[in-house]
Amino acid sequence: MRSALQSYRGSIGIVGTKKLAISLDRQLAKQVEQAAKVESRGNISAWLADAARLRLRQLAAKQALEAYEAEAGVITEDELAQARRLWPRD
Repeated sequence: MRSALQSYRGSIGIVGTKKLAISLDRQLAKQVEQAAKVESRGNISAWLADAARLRLRQLAAKQALEAYEAEAGVITEDELAQARRLWPRD
């Protein structure tokens, strides 16, 4: 019997993977399939992994901000305005 934790040789080296079973409602599953076709050449696993990495980065940023504000106080509107001037989104 094959283990749920597998390895395969990728272009960078040996990459460990773990197979997960997930359930999505039909509409969400259809949207994921369509997005994966456009962004990951149809590779749903790669698309979901990228989405998970993005969400984990967002969570880490939120936690870092909360830790900063717990120590230094809530960021003021003036500080936000200064940051926007220094790092415009354009």
